[in-house]
Amino acid sequence: MQKNTSKKIAYLSSSAEKTGVHRFSNDLINQLKLNSEVVLIKFNYHSGYLELHRNDTVKRIKKGWKKLGKTFFIFSLRKHIPQYPCYFIENQNLSFLKKKGILFVLDTFYTTHPKNWYERIQGKFLYSGISSYNKVLVCSHFTKKTLVKSFRLSEKKIQVFHLSYDKSLYQPKNVPSEKFYNLFPQLNHHDFFFHISTAEPRKNLHRIIKAFQKVSAKHDTLLMVFAGKINASTQLTLNQFIDKLNLTHKVLFLGMISDSDLVDLYNKATGFIFPSITEGYGYPALEAQACHCPTVTSQGNSLEEISGPLSYSCNPFSTQSIIDAMNQLLAHKVISKEQIIENETWLTQFSTQPLANHILDQIDLNANT
Repeated sequence: MQKNTSKKIAYLSSSAEKTGVHRFSNDLINQLKLNSEVVLIKFNYHSGYLELHRNDTVKRIKKGWKKLGKTFFIFSLRKHIPQYPCYFIENQNLSFLKKKGILFVLDTFYTTHPKNWYERIQGKFLYSGISSYNKVLVCSHFTKKTLVKSFRLSEKKIQVFHLSYDKSLYQPKNVPSEKFYNLFPQLNHHDFFFHISTAEPRKNLHRIIKAFQKVSAKHDTLLMVFAGKINASTQLTLNQFIDKLNLTHKVLFLGMISDSDLVDLYNKATGFIFPSITEGYGYPALEAQACHCPTVTSQGNSLEEISGPLSYSCNPFSTQSIIDAMNQLLAHKVISKEQIIENETWLTQFSTQPLANHILDQIDLNANT
């Protein structure tokens, strides 16, 4: 299909690299570029600038104020956003800008699951513009229910689009053992459960570790491996908890890893453990299943919507339920050809194209009203 260069998408973004939102944005922008010109207006907290990305060039528009965090950084740059008739707003944390266009909402954790009083106040400010949009797109039916309940939005204003994943990257592969164990020598001769996140309380790491203690008592060579950026105070608390459970030799933290290493870990892991208390979507669970990694997911949130034939469901508030799911996974860790076929069929439903097509249609409608 030939690109329609007359159609232009002004794409407002604030996502940080190595996050689910950033991966979603990259995939969506690539789809949009097939049929339009995408002008990316990015609040780049890492560089400290509001940036304009266009035709493979990057222009720094204005330096922001970073001293009080990302919210104030975005607020300080709000008057310097280039003017366009209509915008696609990448996430709910930009809704307070109240720019004309289409808003995408992935989660509302600052309201539903704030970590402290500051996040609760932050949420009231950041999400203050959500109700002003005539059309809100969301990534899950769970998020839609949350908007209806917590923000009193009409169901008619909200449309669900399940997100896809990078299908060129996240797929089953034969990972050479020598290469893998040279990179992760501590995993040699071990089966391992795997988890990746920023270790926020909603990611449920304490219950994961407690459940693993019980399960690993009957599996001497089984390890629990965590990856992702964890702040120092959280890491100290986790280390103390692990030490108290006498699991220091069985629980490993890899820190930040590359995308290619992440794919290798999904493919090598005995199982991916992701029983979050809540998720807006849950990209890692979908990526793991795309790599044919059996996955423990949780009930009562969006993970139910992306749990396929290789998933084992649990109650995230029950350590025993997580234990049961882990044991089920171990009992069925050898995946049959029938399961693989079923899983591949299930994965075909995840595509970014319907969302991209909808945005292109809506941009035209919004720009002309």
